[in-house]
Order: sequence, then C-alpha cells, then structure tokens
Amino acid sequence: MLSRVKKIVAWHYRQILSTYRRMRNRLYANKQKLWNQFKDSEVDFWEEYIATEGLDKFKDNYRAKLDPELPLQEVVADCLQDLSAEEILILDVGAGPLTPLGKVYKGKKLKITAIDPLASEYDRILEKYNINPPVRTQVGTGENLLAQFQPETFDLAYSRNALDHSYDPLLAVKNMLAVVKKDGKVLLMHHKNEAEHENYQGLHQWNFDEREGKFLIWNQSVTHNLT
Repeated sequence: MLSRVKKIVAWHYRQILSTYRRMRNRLYANKQKLWNQFKDSEVDFWEEYIATEGLDKFKDNYRAKLDPELPLQEVVADCLQDLSAEEILILDVGAGPLTPLGKVYKGKKLKITAIDPLASEYDRILEKYNINPPVRTQVGTGENLLAQFQPETFDLAYSRNALDHSYDPLLAVKNMLAVVKKDGKVLLMHHKNEAEHENYQGLHQWNFDEREGKFLIWNQSVTHNLT
C-alpha cells in the first residue's frame, strides 16, 4: 500500500513540475536569460562525462572523440564528396568540450573549427583531468557567428544535438547558412522533440521536428517552419 501511495505522489509531483516548466517557458520572454540560468547544468554534465570517461553508456563515444585518426563519419563525408579542394573547412557549432567529428577524410586536410558558448568552462575541466583534445573548442555561439566569422568561409557548418539547447536556434541556423560557401552545406543532427522528452529541463527549450516533409523548430509558444 505504501509503495502505491509513493508512486501516486511521485506521479503528481512530476505532473506539477512539468506544468510549472511549461508555464515558465511561455512567460519567460528573454530566452537568453533563461539559457544563462541553466547553463551550469550543461557544464556539470560534461564534467561528469569526462571524469568517468564517457559515463556508463558512452565509453566508445568518448574514446573516439579523442582519437586524432578517427575517420570522418559517413553522413558527414557524404556532404563533402563533390569538393575537390585539398583543404576542407568545417565549423562545428555547439561542439561541447570534444567535437564528435572525425579528423581524417580521404587524405585531405580537414580544418575543424569547434565553437561553444561554454568553451572557457570546458577548458577548465579538460585541464583538471589533463586532457589535450585533437581539436580545441573555442568560445562562440550560433547566434553570433557573423561577428566571429566572415560570410562564405566554410565548406560545411555542422551541429549535433546542440542547437535545440540554444536560446535562438532559428538565428543560429540562418547564420550557419551565411557562413558556408555558395556550394557549401549545413548539416544538423538532432534528436526529435528533445525538449518535450526532457520536460523542458535545463537547456532543453526547443524541439526539432520533421512533419510531412517540413523542418520545424518549436516550443510551447511558437512554431517556426524552416522549410
């Protein structure tokens, strides 16, 4: 009986918490302030990830990120197959402390620029655990790319499970399109409707979705059709 009561109380608590988060996010007009309020949760996650060398379920993922000979992932390489240049410039937006991108591609020189708004905090973590990554993440945001890079600079702009954590993903996508060359590409790889699945906890404030062939970015207040 006691176990049943505990389950009922826990269920009601989760429902109340979820309702509070939804109301808070609808009323909180300044998404950047909301982002700043919860950014420490992202830093805490990555410190635990590095301290444990990938948590329990990401051990292989962790080791791959530190491998300077890791081949570029097939889905990323497919975006570059038409390029003839010997040096390929890639921008990773929201890379975290360790870009997941492979570092080797068909004997060409890959120049990966990894940016993240929390790069300074990640540097502190990497130093604490004596880690020197193959690509060092520098401070930068998708919302301010054009203040940091010239238009038409990169062959590929890439983001993986990051823009749905940003405070203005629509602007970030627009800027990524601006900083790639005319024959360049933008590749976004995100879980579907992550904010909904995470009940809008921490930095999970936006959903990326595909409906009937349309690319949508949405939350409880607004839906953007990027198609």
